[in-house]
Amino acid sequence: MGRPLIPLIVVCAMAWSGHVAAQSQAERLFNQGLEAFLAGNHAEGCPLIQQSHALEPLAGVLFTLAECQRGWGKFKTANDSYSGFLDAVGQLPATEADKHADRVAVALRKRAEIAAKIPTLTVRVRGELPPGGRVVVDDVEISRDLGRPIPLDPGVHDVRLLNGGNAVASASVDLAVGVNRSVELESGPVSPATEGQLPAKRGSRANTPAWVLGSVGVLGLAVGSATGLMAASKRKAIDDNCPSRVCNAEGRDAVDSAQSLGLVSTVSFGIGVVGISAATYLFLSADASTETPQAGVRLSERGAELSYGGRF
Repeated sequence: MGRPLIPLIVVCAMAWSGHVAAQSQAERLFNQGLEAFLAGNHAEGCPLIQQSHALEPLAGVLFTLAECQRGWGKFKTANDSYSGFLDAVGQLPATEADKHADRVAVALRKRAEIAAKIPTLTVRVRGELPPGGRVVVDDVEISRDLGRPIPLDPGVHDVRLLNGGNAVASASVDLAVGVNRSVELESGPVSPATEGQLPAKRGSRANTPAWVLGSVGVLGLAVGSATGLMAASKRKAIDDNCPSRVCNAEGRDAVDSAQSLGLVSTVSFGIGVVGISAATYLFLSADASTETPQAGVRLSERGAELSYGGRF
């Protein structure tokens, strides 16, 4: 029966040895930190006491850490440590908690005293956050707290708007004791076109009326040519049926038809010339256009007229 217990005893012994070693290291760090703290060297003492608490989270050590941080001027951090100490004492058995009664009274008083000394920083972003963007203060993300006062320790704080690993905007803010400040970051320019989106070509807005007018111009020339040939084909019928310019019924029909076709041909040629000319101008000036031109062609008793408007 004794042999199966040997491995368990060894494991327990090793665990206890590790616990003792951690206690020893925690005690050593605490003593060093306390010595530096009492000597007024808070920058050295507070981190050592904090390391000691991480190894052995005793309520008394956390109270000492809060005192050190308050003396260092880290009022927000000290407030958190005082609150942590009070929570830790609240979880102790009554007999153990009673041993911290004096410290609890001090923690409550000191926490109330430093409340007005804790500065706040309100961070806002002008525009929308880029996809995947986040805002950090001293490498701590505060994206969900944008527009809200954030309590911080007095001193200089770095505020950055990050898009991936790149800083889109940044600011350095020096917070004095008890001061409430705000900072606004500019959201950066939109990143290059995402997949599936092509950037608009310069002058592309002017290309649509240019193509329309060009098509109208080509069609006008085609209609003008066709109706011109049809009008010419009536010449023989007119000559045969209108001797000495006196026309019979068939001759009059040929004359009327030739006149109508001639008018259509003339107007169509005019539309064709105007349309192609306007389209050529639009294509050549498209790069310089800053507003979509308005163009059109209409027929009137005077022939084809081009209407064109816009700002260049």
